[in-house]
Amino acid sequence: MRGIALLIAIMLPTISWGTDAADPPWHRRRTGRVPVRRTTPRVDIAAWPAEPPSVRSPNEATFGNAMKDLCRWIGSDRSARYGAWILRWSREFEVDPFLLGAIVFESTGCRNPADTSEGFGLTRFPKRAYERELRTGRYAFHILEGGAWRRRERRMDRFPFGEGKLRNAESNLYFAAALLSVWKEQHPDVDAPFESIPHRHFVSHWKWADRVWTTDFEENVLVHRRRLLGFAGGGSEPRTTFAGETLGSPLEGAPRIVVSDLGDAREGDRQHRGTDLDAAQGETVRAIADGRVSFAGVDRPGHGSNENLEPREATEFPEGQMGPGGRFVCVSHGEAAAALRSCYMHLLAYEVEFGDRVRRGQKIGEVGRSGVRDSPAHLHLEVHEGERVRSARDVLGPLVVDGRDLRRRRH
Repeated sequence: MRGIALLIAIMLPTISWGTDAADPPWHRRRTGRVPVRRTTPRVDIAAWPAEPPSVRSPNEATFGNAMKDLCRWIGSDRSARYGAWILRWSREFEVDPFLLGAIVFESTGCRNPADTSEGFGLTRFPKRAYERELRTGRYAFHILEGGAWRRRERRMDRFPFGEGKLRNAESNLYFAAALLSVWKEQHPDVDAPFESIPHRHFVSHWKWADRVWTTDFEENVLVHRRRLLGFAGGGSEPRTTFAGETLGSPLEGAPRIVVSDLGDAREGDRQHRGTDLDAAQGETVRAIADGRVSFAGVDRPGHGSNENLEPREATEFPEGQMGPGGRFVCVSHGEAAAALRSCYMHLLAYEVEFGDRVRRGQKIGEVGRSGVRDSPAHLHLEVHEGERVRSARDVLGPLVVDGRDLRRRRH
């Protein structure tokens, strides 16, 4: 017995609770959301290019204006406050402010909403998953070192943690930045033991906590991060070429996700005549190349009955009297018979008229769902090369990624 006791005394200093890498020393945390049992990402992970780097030391005015461009509805005073708080707490915890700004937009549209089962306040902070640790002001977490789980702590006591503080925008952003800093450090070690699906970025754990179930949130946040970077001057929008034309993306934050393509099956015997890009209601739609507006109006039921209308007339046109294309704009990108022509359909509204000259990247309208029966808002893009309809996925190349096989196809 004495020998056994001596052996235990020798071994005790090397023992760390939960040292088995397959057995983390905590129970899996949930964010309270009902998981969708998807076993693969929406887009092949390898199809995504590297994300653009953050802007180094952005100033408050530039970042506040970028938040205003992203959020659209908020005034200059609020965007300046949000921008200043995002920058302050991102610097405090050494996380990317453009990522935190994108989370705000994706989670709440930059509104400070009522509490829901998904979370609290401006970022819909997942309080229930973390409140036990955060109430102490020192957040404990574990990372793997040498095959053993080691305890770390992060001080988070600038504000007392609770529902009231999470409803306050500044303290909500403080806790959001702090938690992001933890996941930035911890995420490589938790994916395997908690059986997360493949994903690209630690921001997925913001949505799902320990086990990542889908990549939709991550993909949307990273799109908004790229948009926010563009608004702040963080690099130029990507370009590609096709048929001698230099083309840009019709949506900000490229690459964007293709959810349906030319020739895909539709109800009955129909085939899709364009390419659908995943987008949110009200997003800006831009001309993919220089050209002249060859149509700006509404799709009327019946063959050959489309009607050019001024922007205000189109906005006031009854939705119930539109054909499946809804409000749409077409731009001719040259005078030759084989020149490219692009059409942007289902628009919420547009701001160009027949005959207008437009430049690549110029705003021509906003994403909507006019003419759509069942699908959420999206951009239906058609690209014609003379009399031939081309897949916008092929034409836009690196400006899009294919997500068709991993989503429901509705139109």
